[in-house]
Amino acid sequence: MDTKQKELLWNRGLLLGLFLSIFPILDLMYGAEMTFSKYYFLFYVLWFLIYSISIIYIAKEFKVFVPIFDFKSTFRILFIVSLLAFTLLTVTKITVWNVFYPDKYVELNEARDNKLIVFFIKFSKSTLNTAYQEGELTDDEFDDNLTQIDDAFGEMNDALSVKWNDIKENGLSKTLFIGDLVFNLFFIAIYNAIIAVIMKRKNKIVSV
Repeated sequence: MDTKQKELLWNRGLLLGLFLSIFPILDLMYGAEMTFSKYYFLFYVLWFLIYSISIIYIAKEFKVFVPIFDFKSTFRILFIVSLLAFTLLTVTKITVWNVFYPDKYVELNEARDNKLIVFFIKFSKSTLNTAYQEGELTDDEFDDNLTQIDDAFGEMNDALSVKWNDIKENGLSKTLFIGDLVFNLFFIAIYNAIIAVIMKRKNKIVSV
């Protein structure tokens, strides 16, 4: 890979990282006002779509400079760009949440954990009520299942309370987002490999 290709690789990785870094800033500014569904759509579904479209576009862009028709070369470019982008995103998260707004991070994410528990409680009880109304459960089975749901989510709520109280007392871990980076890169590597395989097959079809 020559200097121009390395420069393009570096620039595209940083550009993607800058774009992804908008998301934690949006969370800081508007996260408290978002509904539960809007938050997960924006920060999971839309985020994933934007990343996927961007990384595929960058891979195709490199075809002008590099004959990336084999799996190894395609995967290498995808992963290096992703590594640069996610590293910059992690730096942004550390700066925003660890350095400037740790209390805001706790406030936002503790509230989301509580909303998630409430959502699953409502969903579980709704499913249980439907089964009972349709005659799939006896009175005793309904009462037993209801008790189990309350006990399970009560334990989860207690565990979350311990987790967030500990963070409030000791502060956010300095390695929290580094750990997230390593975890995310593992799955991104798998996803990049899938994209590389698909692009390789498409290239074979086109070449035929």
